Amino acid sequence: MDATSNAVRRRRTVALVAVVALLFPLATGVATAQSVQGASGTIVVDEGETVDGIDGVAGSIVVRGTVDGDLSGASGSIRVAEGGRVTGDVRAAAGTLSIDGTVDGSVEAGVGTFELTDSGRIGGSLDVGGGSVSVDGAVGGDVRAGADSIAIGPNADVGGEFRYDAGAFTRSPDATVAGGVV
Repeated sequence: MDATSNAVRRRRTVALVAVVALLFPLATGVATAQSVQGASGTIVVDEGETVDGIDGVAGSIVVRGTVDGDLSGASGSIRVAEGGRVTGDVRAAAGTLSIDGTVDGSVEAGVGTFELTDSGRIGGSLDVGGGSVSVDGAVGGDVRAGADSIAIGPNADVGGEFRYDAGAFTRSPDATVAGGVV
């Protein structure tokens, strides 16, 4: 095996482990008061609405309001919209995870595509494995990413180090990474 095959195998293994780790808590399903839990076509937290947490499987999960706690989900797409807020952590297995709003805690995800837009904010760390990863917002802690392609955009502001394993990597000269890129 060549080095490229080993790197691809390593990224796939990381993504698989992340998906299994994310789905395991869904099987146990601990409920909290006023939380959203279970399987559904679409889970939406509208602007002005607050729920205690989300623990579910859905075609899509959209947060425009506030999740006061953690968001754990397996979904085709998960989006924390601009103005949306998750006060805890996000643990996701999704085709697409897009963060335009705020996650006060950390994000752990196994995804096809991950996007932290210029308006997106993660207070803790980011651990992501996927096909494509784009970071153009703020991350308070470290970033660990494994993907076929990774891009650090011009608005990225990472408070820790950015550690990556990728087939293709680009970094804007305007991006800020306090702990360096490894």
